This record gives sequence, C-alpha cells and structure tokens, in this order.
Amino acid sequence: MSEESIFFKKTYQEAIALLERAHGYAERVLPTQLDQMSPLDALYTNREVMRVTARLTQIVTWLMAQRAAYNKEISSLEAASTEYRPRQDNTCLAQTHLSADFFLPRALRSLLEDSYNLYIRIVHLAEINARQIEEEASSD
Repeated sequence: MSEESIFFKKTYQEAIALLERAHGYAERVLPTQLDQMSPLDALYTNREVMRVTARLTQIVTWLMAQRAAYNKEISSLEAASTEYRPRQDNTCLAQTHLSADFFLPRALRSLLEDSYNLYIRIVHLAEINARQIEEEASSD
C-alpha cells in the first residue's frame, strides 16, 4: 500500500471497532450466556468465539504491517510477505454461523458474520497488494 488512504483508515477503524465489540461481548455477555447453555452448546460457542479471535488477529496483523510500511518502519515487500498475510484456512474461512446444527447467541452470530466479511475483504486486499508489490520489486 503506497499511501495511507481514507479507505485504509476506514478499514482500520472498522477492524478496531469490531475488535472492541468482540472484546466487550467476550468479557461482559458471553460468561452469562455460557452459564445458561448445555455443555455441548457451550463448547460450540467457545469454538466460534475462538474463530472470531483468529480472524481478528489476522486482520489486525495485516493492517498493522501495512501501517508500518506506510510509516517506513518496515519495507513494503516485508509487509506484503506471507508472514503478515491472512492465512486462508478452514478456521477463518468457515461460515459455521450459517449452520442450524447448534445454538449460537445472536450477538455471536453477528460477530461471526461481520468478522467473516471483513476477513474476506482483507484477504483480497492482501492478495492484490502482494501482487502489486512483487511486480514492482521484480521490475526494479
């Protein structure tokens, strides 16, 4: 990302807001909900909370690397490396919140959907960015 655009700033702000929302849910709402669930539903719910956490960790990692490159703290090539790119694995790509196989609280379903949508956008941005940076590096 050669310049920090309004688009980047809004995406970063969206990620941080989602991170804060997830933190608030996990800290204040989830414990009460888990107490009212069967052990199996609590297990599934905890798995999905971890899925949100995994997505958000990878999203924020990539965004912070892009910001570091913009601030010249690391090179653009390093920021585009696979070390910082979101992994495209089943943990983050699964859309289990769409399944009716088990109960999930509405607030968690919303976090799952929002984190999935942002994750997919970041995956695409990371791929486009990496291609551009690699093309620039190979043409030098």
